[in-house]
Amino acid sequence: MNLSEFGKIELRLHDRMRSLFGVRVKRRRPPAGPRPMPGATIARGEVAMKILNPMPEDVWQWLSMIGWRQLNLNKERRRYRVLPSKSFSKLLEVKTNDEREKIVAQMLKDAQKLELEKLGHGGH
Repeated sequence: MNLSEFGKIELRLHDRMRSLFGVRVKRRRPPAGPRPMPGATIARGEVAMKILNPMPEDVWQWLSMIGWRQLNLNKERRRYRVLPSKSFSKLLEVKTNDEREKIVAQMLKDAQKLELEKLGHGGH
């Protein structure tokens, strides 16, 4: 076992100990920020999605209203279920919030089948 593998095992053990002893603190949702640019990643709960195209302001206002926030991947340590790239494109194809709501509901349902993965560069 090399040193980097040992470090990963140590961090996972540390995470499990924090969970076991209730050290985890539920974080508040940060305030909605400015509209994310293409290349950014947004998340709601444990579900994340990459922004591939410019996002209209009304789409971002609606997404932020229902809890989506842009991630700062340089500081991010949490794990997310990452939606397929086409997910964001589907949102841009529809025009009404009712249609968006149906698409987001399906995306969140489909995300439960995905594995959690680390997106950020943060950590100890």
